Amino acid sequence: MSWLLGDLSFFAFLRRFAVVFIAGITVLGIYQATLWGAAYLMGTVDPFDTPELPVEKVGPATLVVGVGLLVAFPPFVYFWMLTQVAGAALSMCVLTRLSVLVLKMVRALAWRLAEYNKGAWTALVLGTTVVLGFLRLILTGAR
Repeated sequence: MSWLLGDLSFFAFLRRFAVVFIAGITVLGIYQATLWGAAYLMGTVDPFDTPELPVEKVGPATLVVGVGLLVAFPPFVYFWMLTQVAGAALSMCVLTRLSVLVLKMVRALAWRLAEYNKGAWTALVLGTTVVLGFLRLILTGAR
């Protein structure tokens, strides 16, 4: 985990996240394909259908697929948690950068209004216009 968070710059983290995600998808995909192939050779289409096999058809191949499912589950859960947490961190980073950009634009607009001679009056008119426009949109719907 320290390798993933070693450098906290955005693009380094994004690059490391992409490497972890692609490697994990590749390894788990190959493993799942192997399990699906074993289940197909066993006579079921889906490895998760092996518990529903009749007792007469159960054999060593069923044990192999069952153990394969049990062995793969903990790494899959760890990989899934890692991708969810890293994806949430990337999403929050993007949302934070967008919020900073919007706040800079609002600050610039507010500063322009404050420097204008009639800035306070203009701010009140602008705010009232936005509120009334929003109320009209809600009451009449978007047309």
